[in-house]
Amino acid sequence: MGKSNKPNKAQAVTDEEVNRLFYTGQMGMEHPDALLRMMWFKNTVHFGMRTVSEHVNMKWGDIKLCTSKSGTQFLQYSERATKTRTGANPGNVRDVPPRSWKNLEDPSRCHVLAYIKYKELRPTKYSAESDPFYVSSNTCFGTKSSKWFKSQPVGINKISSFMKLMITNADLTEEGRRLTNHSARRYLLQKLSDEDISDNKIMQISGHKNIASINEYRKINNEQHQQISGLLNKTKPVKRAAPVESENRPSNCEVQFQQSEAQAFPLSQSSTALSYRLGYPTTNSTSNISFIFGGNVYGGNFTINVYSPSEAKQSRLDNHNDVEA
Repeated sequence: MGKSNKPNKAQAVTDEEVNRLFYTGQMGMEHPDALLRMMWFKNTVHFGMRTVSEHVNMKWGDIKLCTSKSGTQFLQYSERATKTRTGANPGNVRDVPPRSWKNLEDPSRCHVLAYIKYKELRPTKYSAESDPFYVSSNTCFGTKSSKWFKSQPVGINKISSFMKLMITNADLTEEGRRLTNHSARRYLLQKLSDEDISDNKIMQISGHKNIASINEYRKINNEQHQQISGLLNKTKPVKRAAPVESENRPSNCEVQFQQSEAQAFPLSQSSTALSYRLGYPTTNSTSNISFIFGGNVYGGNFTINVYSPSEAKQSRLDNHNDVEA
């Protein structure tokens, strides 16, 4: 299999799978491990974070709780040096700092409320701006202790296995489907693309520096695929002109032919009859009229000047004889 096929490429998690992770308690605000994983997922999706290293190096002071002029709370992320944005070039700094606004429709999945609860339950002495953002959950929670977290950073191995652990516990494993931590970032890009968010706005959220990088994450979803299939199945019917009924044709239509020396049409001598009556024409008249008009004629008065070569020639001979006489 060629390298371009990328068989081990992580896939984007879907809305249905995200719902199941919440329904099964893999993410939420009722347990320290669920809250920790929810913070990781929301940080990845709303702040466009990429790698495990970014999360490990993240400090408590990197996220600030703010309030807008209208009174709505939001989280603002001050990103540190990353693979794409090293800090050496000021032009690589995002024009708009990543923000996550309060979810007024579903508080149980609100990033802001989860942050507030996480702030209240993590050790106060381990909440300086330079302390690690992710702190370990208390393994004795619920049995011997009511403390949710302890003053110890979460290791890189544990953070890197968040998605794998969740999909296993939620029974979301599926043959041929590969979900990893990077699936959360792919979810961000796929979801914004599905909602027709402009590339420029997506770049401000994801942190990409060019549109080509965004296109690598795009895939048509099932609904779009079904819609395209439906369009390809449709064919437009051919519109045919309705036939003209014989009873609608005029029964009395006369075409007069007047002989003249002025040549109007190069007709044969058989076309010099004085008149045709249409409606029920003879075989010869149908042929001749069709020849003139390029089709059958069923109505109207026509005056046609016909040039007769034999008569014109005879006229010229008579005139010549008169001159000689």
